[in-house]
Amino acid sequence: MKPLGAAPGSQISATKVQAGVHVRLHALATPIKNLKGVGPKRAAQLESFGLKTIGDLLHHLPFRYDDRREIKKIAQAVAGEEASFVDAWWPCKKDMCRGCGAR
Repeated sequence: MKPLGAAPGSQISATKVQAGVHVRLHALATPIKNLKGVGPKRAAQLESFGLKTIGDLLHHLPFRYDDRREIKKIAQAVAGEEASFVDAWWPCKKDMCRGCGAR
């Protein structure tokens, strides 16, 4: 039996393939707290969502997906429709701001 990507003519025994699969499946049972960058607070937060292992995390699907690739102008906004906009913000000088409390 040859695994995908094996060199032509090479043979690997079925037991070695099964052992490799077993190691990979075992890795999915690793607790999330062992992931690099996941501290105790984040691990507790993820656990409150029912995510305890790396396998749980990989099988967790988002509640919804917001596609923010299409940027619209505010003039194109439609009431009740979700949309993404880009805005530019310029700081004003103190003497030019009326009513903003910057005096």
